[in-house]
Amino acid sequence: MSYIPSQLPNRESTVNKTTTPLNNGQTYTGTWEHCAGYSSVVFYGKSDTAFTIYLDFSPDGVNVDSTLTFTSDANLNEVHRITITRPYVRIRITNSS
Repeated sequence: MSYIPSQLPNRESTVNKTTTPLNNGQTYTGTWEHCAGYSSVVFYGKSDTAFTIYLDFSPDGVNVDSTLTFTSDANLNEVHRITITRPYVRIRITNSS
């Protein structure tokens, strides 16, 4: 038996992005999005200070099942493509203090 994911068109999230500046140590938390049918998620970040991006996955859009963590120095474009492993995903960004 094989599984071929549906070929949904690419789209940009409206609930997992921000351009609002974060204060030192402040965290932005996106909203759970249902991503079943997509094979991967691409995310990126850039800041004038160092920051950490957390990509949370969930089986139900409530409980975090797994988290991938990426750190970046100031003024670098941090870009990643991740295979989707759960039906829901959200992003968190923490500005370094």
